[in-house]
Amino acid sequence: MERLKNWDIRLWAFLERAEGKSFQWGQHDCVLFACNCIKKITGLDVAKPWRGKYKTLRGATGLLRRIAGGGLEEVAEKIAAENNFEEVPVNFARRGDVVLCHSKLGPALCVVGSDGAFAVGPGPDGMERVPIAECSRAWRIS
Repeated sequence: MERLKNWDIRLWAFLERAEGKSFQWGQHDCVLFACNCIKKITGLDVAKPWRGKYKTLRGATGLLRRIAGGGLEEVAEKIAAENNFEEVPVNFARRGDVVLCHSKLGPALCVVGSDGAFAVGPGPDGMERVPIAECSRAWRIS
């Protein structure tokens, strides 16, 4: 899979629109956020099968178990495997790559931001920035 032409402009516009949004299960949570970023970068909607299928933590947890047999890490592994997104060392993650990190809300899937030093994702008061050094895994979205 390749990045679309002008993927960076599409991703930047999406991140700007997401800036003021707070975390919301099934609408603006970390999994859908990461998947929406992947869609802006590649044109592929990897979350299509489960969009609109949950609205609560309990619903999200059950869905993650059904689709990947576990939690966030397993979902990221499944999405990566199904789409040939290579896992890379966290210190090699670049803009647009998906990372697993620990946010204010707990474990989260985030996306590497424009400067490469931080990952961004939905937080309780809008977008949260997490230092890349605090992320544990990364997948190249290419």
